[in-house]
Amino acid sequence: MAEKMYSKETSVKTDVNEDKKRETRVVGVVSGKGGVGKTTFSANLGIALNAFDKKTLIVDCNVTTPHLSYYMGVKNFSSTINNIFAGELDARFAPLDQNGVMFIPASERFEDLKRVNMKTLKNIIQQIVNTKKFDFIILDSAPGLGREAMGTLQACNEIIFITTPTAPNVMDIARCDEVARMLGHRKFYLVLNMVRGKAYELWPEKAEELFDMPVIGWIPFDENVMDSTAEGVPIMWYKPESRSCDHFMFIAARLAGINLGEEPKLEEEFGEKLEGAEGREETFSETVETLEPIIETANEYYYSKKEKKSGFRSRLRHKIDDTALSLANKIKDAIKR
Repeated sequence: MAEKMYSKETSVKTDVNEDKKRETRVVGVVSGKGGVGKTTFSANLGIALNAFDKKTLIVDCNVTTPHLSYYMGVKNFSSTINNIFAGELDARFAPLDQNGVMFIPASERFEDLKRVNMKTLKNIIQQIVNTKKFDFIILDSAPGLGREAMGTLQACNEIIFITTPTAPNVMDIARCDEVARMLGHRKFYLVLNMVRGKAYELWPEKAEELFDMPVIGWIPFDENVMDSTAEGVPIMWYKPESRSCDHFMFIAARLAGINLGEEPKLEEEFGEKLEGAEGREETFSETVETLEPIIETANEYYYSKKEKKSGFRSRLRHKIDDTALSLANKIKDAIKR
């Protein structure tokens, strides 16, 4: 049953009347840094949503270093998001089909960057939303907070933060979260990727406390994912029976409001590997308390920005940096215990 659900031969039932009443959700997949599995996640999340009969489009918004086409197993393609930016292609006709999953790649040619203006991404995505052809549009962002990432954050109305459960990467999420909230987004989710079940890792329930956002799921470290990446085939198609695919399906189900029951807990999946992690409870409780001044300071920064008090904003910016550094040190101390 599982293999039939995940496989690339899965059929998608459609109703011609569904398009008229469909409400498209635009979800940005972002990360504080590269190498945490963001594009792998975007591709496989799109496939998982499609397996639940959710018409899904994945868009490569990392135009300077694009990888989505490779992760989707496509080597040759006729249209890219660069063509849309350049005014050479109507966004409504840009999506390409790969085994029933729609996607828009970015060009790998350096010269195609010349006419890219990420400030127009929101309008491009809105043109596709207006077609009412998709339940979900997944925006695969560039890492960090550069122009591509900022364009993605402005174009979406839901955000999934991808991170590995280690201190430096988790702190990067804190900064992205701060900026995203200032843009006025309402829905935030966190996904912990490449979880190994080590005592020094940040657990899902603690991540929720630290960032005040739901952990919509976690994905275990799986060598099958590395194998599938080397082959240029998404793990959902390469080895659908692997345990990482179960987690992709759980995350897709939660995002779509489909009840698949409870996701496996770390204790159940890794068992004895978690020994020695119990002593971190008190330290993490202290760490959570550090968030309060960050939230307060961020609110001050937001309102001062609206009032255009540049000097005050500058002082608050340093205050936020100092508080974030304090949080980073707390996390480091916590995962050492």
